[in-house]
Amino acid sequence: MQQHSKEIQNIKKPLISVIVPIYNVKKYLSECVRSICSQTYENLEIILVDDGSTDGCGEICDEWKAIDPRIRVIHKSNAGLGEARNSGMKIATGEYYGFVDSDDVISPYMYDYLMKGILEKNVEISACTRVEIKESDRLDNLVLDVSEYKTDYEVFSGRVATKELLQSHRKFKNAVWEKLYKRELFDNIKFKSVYAEDREIMYKLLYGCDRVSYINIPLYGYRIRDGSIMLSNWNDHKDESVYEQDVQCLNFFRVKGDRELMDAAIYWHILLGIENYRRLQGQPRKYKDRLKKEMQPYAKILFLIKTDYPLIRKIEFWIFARFPELHFQICNGVRWLKAKGW
Repeated sequence: MQQHSKEIQNIKKPLISVIVPIYNVKKYLSECVRSICSQTYENLEIILVDDGSTDGCGEICDEWKAIDPRIRVIHKSNAGLGEARNSGMKIATGEYYGFVDSDDVISPYMYDYLMKGILEKNVEISACTRVEIKESDRLDNLVLDVSEYKTDYEVFSGRVATKELLQSHRKFKNAVWEKLYKRELFDNIKFKSVYAEDREIMYKLLYGCDRVSYINIPLYGYRIRDGSIMLSNWNDHKDESVYEQDVQCLNFFRVKGDRELMDAAIYWHILLGIENYRRLQGQPRKYKDRLKKEMQPYAKILFLIKTDYPLIRKIEFWIFARFPELHFQICNGVRWLKAKGW
């Protein structure tokens, strides 16, 4: 890493605007901000957006602003995660954007590595991978050791990266936060205050790129906690957001005339449907019924669609599209057998 840092020092360092939306995360906020301020890549503009917090987060933001001159603070009324990010972008002056959620932490080397991908590979988005953190973990005992990983950057066209997002979800995921972006990508793209707002724009961002890089090093610490939006109770707003996003994604590639990515998007929706079905356990029955209704038409066309999925995976998706509860029970059974060492 020392040699890598010396290489970067010999290049003019572009300014990165790191945008942090904040709402009632007092317990985690200082750890998050400290991890950003401690980056080995120092040419940062850190924008803390206090989205109407009521637990003292605003005061913590102001305290950090007094400590580090790179920090700028926005205090605003609560309007949701998407609008908080948009507010940060409105005042950002960096050539590149990064996003960090306020209950997460990042490796001190994250933006060094991501900028290296940008500069050396001439890409518009540079991505890494994540490590999941339990709610009780603290930065002091979190291991983000990068020395054991190879610094090999894979480069993809924007279209191939989009297909990877839709079909495998292994290298490129929906979240905006383990990536670095050329700011021009957001000229015509803004966040919406909807459930899973990252999902609504990520395929558009990747598809709009000429080149994208990926490095298989876990540089972003994603905290799993009970009070997060992803784990909170399902409701009508979430339900409408999910189905609206599905329609928008299909229409996006239909307008582009890209049949292959339309097909990939159908499988993407089923994969996300499987994830959501697990979240719906214990929720009102109407949400399961709607999901089942939305999946039914896909069962009729799944085997006619051309994708890179193996036949066994297509069969699994068909089972879910036709019989979601059976699929859920089979998956639970497989998990139980694996836990027993079978």
